[in-house]
Amino acid sequence: MPAAAPIAGEIVPAAAPAPPVGPARDVAPVGSEPARSATAAPATPAGPEPPRPAVPSGNDVPYLHTELETELGAIRVRLVGVAAGRGAPAYAWLGPDEAAPPASLPLVLGHRGPWRLHVDLGRAPDVLTLVGDTEDCRHTAALFARQLRAAGIGVATVGGVLGGQAPEGCRSLPGLPAAPAPGADPPPPYVVFTAGLAATELAGARRLATDTGGRCVPVVIGPVPAGRWSVQVDPVDGRGSAARPGTAD
Repeated sequence: MPAAAPIAGEIVPAAAPAPPVGPARDVAPVGSEPARSATAAPATPAGPEPPRPAVPSGNDVPYLHTELETELGAIRVRLVGVAAGRGAPAYAWLGPDEAAPPASLPLVLGHRGPWRLHVDLGRAPDVLTLVGDTEDCRHTAALFARQLRAAGIGVATVGGVLGGQAPEGCRSLPGLPAAPAPGADPPPPYVVFTAGLAATELAGARRLATDTGGRCVPVVIGPVPAGRWSVQVDPVDGRGSAARPGTAD
């Protein structure tokens, strides 16, 4: 219906003024997060995993010098040369889900980032030395001995070299074993742990791995000269020359 016309002489009130309109602004929906400030720093994406460290190939002379982490702390590892003619790879860097390659005396020395260093002690050119304070070496040797036993590898100790930390099933020997006589059946693969040796005994220990074809490898621990395969178990404190982590020349 059309609005009634005003009667002559009637005063018509003026329309109320419209409320002032403020500057337009964006209103976020209820429950939404506030918009990021233009000056806010973007989220930093996770960095890529470190690449797999290199290993020797072809006719390269094996050489590895690296720092690793173990459950006992940091260690430094040096592997120089391998025993020839024993087939299996001397060592490999493996990811978390990678199966270990075949090895007669398999041992994981430690980790570098996501990569674990798997070695075959049967490819050691002679002995493995654990160099450092005797007590520190004993703890690391016991860690390695437990790992070997868990893998079904035989472990023997000379005297009380591991103290009360020898794993179950470990044999105690009065001295280093003799190499088998020519034509005798080779021994089952095992590792024998011994404290530091005199020069003549150390020479015999080095021959043991060769004479048994890598089926019996001594691990010599304590304040001893580093062998071609060695683990420095003193804490890594950054002193001295820096290693090239994970490199192989």
